[in-house]
Amino acid sequence: MPDPVPYLVELEAHKYILNKYQGFSAELVRLSLAGIAGVGFLVTAIGVEIKVWPLPLSVIQPISWALVLFGISTGFGLLHRFISTDSLACHVSYVNKKRENSQDAEKECVKRNSRFRFSGYALWGSAIAICAGAIALIIGMLAIYNLSPTKSVDCLPPL
Repeated sequence: MPDPVPYLVELEAHKYILNKYQGFSAELVRLSLAGIAGVGFLVTAIGVEIKVWPLPLSVIQPISWALVLFGISTGFGLLHRFISTDSLACHVSYVNKKRENSQDAEKECVKRNSRFRFSGYALWGSAIAICAGAIALIIGMLAIYNLSPTKSVDCLPPL
């Protein structure tokens, strides 16, 4: 039987890398959820303060897109966390089967690589969706600012 120490060291290295990627994914999810809360604040607090209700389509459209894109980003971030954890399980299974010289090792390698690739796509999808959501939110804020009669920051509610 081979020495298990190098295997355990290698496994710890892979878990460390997985934790870094999942930490980044968790930050994307947190920012997406904060963006959803920001949309709610923008619609209720600022939209009511400038005395324009219901909001015109030029405001509703970008804010709706921001809300949808933040939701998509959250979904992709959570999907990444699930798939990346599954890919590590596939990697452990692959290493174990390879150490045992099993014929299923190659199948497990293909499965692991497809999971790695898919989790990468999910992470990219989350990052792109959150950036697009932030841009849509800024466009919505500018549209609300253009509705303001004074066109100054005085239309914001006091803190």
